[in-house]
Amino acid sequence: MKKKSVLFWAVALVLIFFAGVSVSQEAQKVTTISGSLAAINMPSGQIMVNAESGETLLLTIGEGFDLKEFGINDQVTITYDSEKVIQSITRQTD
Repeated sequence: MKKKSVLFWAVALVLIFFAGVSVSQEAQKVTTISGSLAAINMPSGQIMVNAESGETLLLTIGEGFDLKEFGINDQVTITYDSEKVIQSITRQTD
């Protein structure tokens, strides 16, 4: 009886450990795109980007970003995470 209980907890701990590793790896996935800003909605904290690939994305502005310097049709390069939260944004120069 005691061996079954120990085995149960050992297996549970291993599963919890690997589940945590899986979640942390998912959070680290980032994507970088280039495109033009189609909309900036500061009150909602979101922007819309027309990517060069033809895709239109709705992204959330990450904490600490001030997009007052950016305008509609600005060409930008954006890195965002798996939850579509912006990690970095830079204006492209000619």
